[in-house]
Amino acid sequence: ARALNLPERPAVQLNVAGEGSIDDLVTTISLSTDGVRRLSGQVTLKGNEDDERNFEVDLGGDLRPLLAEQYHEFFGEDAQLQATARQSSEGALELSNLDLSTDSLRLIGAAALDKDYAPVRLALTGFVEGNDGASVVLPINNGATQIEKAELRLRFNSNINDRLNATFDIENFETDGVAAASAQLNVEGELASVLGVERMLQADVGFRAQGVKFDEQAQQQAFGDTLDGRLRLDYRPSGELDLDDLDISGTGFTLKGALAIDGLENAFETDVDLVLTAQRLSQFSELIGTDIRGQAELGLKGAVDLGGVFDLDISGLTQDVGIGVEQLDTLLAGRTVLESSVVRDENGLRVPRFSVANAQIKATGAANLQTDNSQATFDAVLANSAQIDPRLSGPISFQGDAHQDAVGWSVDANL
Repeated sequence: ARALNLPERPAVQLNVAGEGSIDDLVTTISLSTDGVRRLSGQVTLKGNEDDERNFEVDLGGDLRPLLAEQYHEFFGEDAQLQATARQSSEGALELSNLDLSTDSLRLIGAAALDKDYAPVRLALTGFVEGNDGASVVLPINNGATQIEKAELRLRFNSNINDRLNATFDIENFETDGVAAASAQLNVEGELASVLGVERMLQADVGFRAQGVKFDEQAQQQAFGDTLDGRLRLDYRPSGELDLDDLDISGTGFTLKGALAIDGLENAFETDVDLVLTAQRLSQFSELIGTDIRGQAELGLKGAVDLGGVFDLDISGLTQDVGIGVEQLDTLLAGRTVLESSVVRDENGLRVPRFSVANAQIKATGAANLQTDNSQATFDAVLANSAQIDPRLSGPISFQGDAHQDAVGWSVDANL
């Protein structure tokens, strides 16, 4: 019970009894806790003169005592699994008459895999629905995810063509930090053979979420209540994944571009090429923790990995950006061109270069950012110094250094 992490650690008894030869074997299975049978049934194996083996599975019972209480409604008092399978002499596997049911789930269908376990045919239909229209907790994510209703449909048959079709519809989805009244995912693509052994998936993916509600007001203000997206997915057997023609839109913003994700051996290093367009930067003010307004189109290009290492180039345009500081807002009025690079590695976070240019100011610089030990350099030219101090007039240039320690920042500038 401890190894299985069963609630209340009951006494567990598993009985497996078989009778017959390997080509004609009936196995009876029984699982009990505290002397009460919870799961029982039979697995039948029959061989034939062609060295094929046929399997039949028929198992069922009340699994609730084996599960955390939050999952009891999903499984109910009678969970059932029936399936028929056949394995050829070469090792190919054909699963038919699959029927998995609980109080909230019904999954039916069939599948066929070749001798290398690559899909040949897939036909699955699934439904999840709570009782009386109420939401049901799913047995995932430590019980933090619940839905009212869901439907899955998956179809693939390489004997006809390599086309794969999948749809997934959810109603009243809720998980940590976010909920949605409805969500849809559609996949249309090809599951093609690679060197006759492994399969490569290429697909167009579309998704839409409506009635989105975030727990955090800052996220709600930033992303809105509707998200739409589409992308081109290219997955290779080596583990690499390309997401091209990425186009995600929400209230007042779009994110477009591509991601190329490497395999596990390279820490899923990801090449990034994205463009974020925001019509109203003010909607992100609460999220980033500072007052901001205006419009922006920013490009992000470079590489990141799971370890938090990244090397990114940022470039773009802003229009009438303001952050609530009068002198600075004056300098950033109108059209501004931004260029920067940002690197994070084992040596910390640094900005090897940055530049800002518009009709009022041209500035460049660099920074090395570490806790209580940061340094920055800058060089700027103002077209009209009166914009920051009415006592001044004409153009002005200045250079300097900034240093940060445990006390704070100190700046040394020369005009």
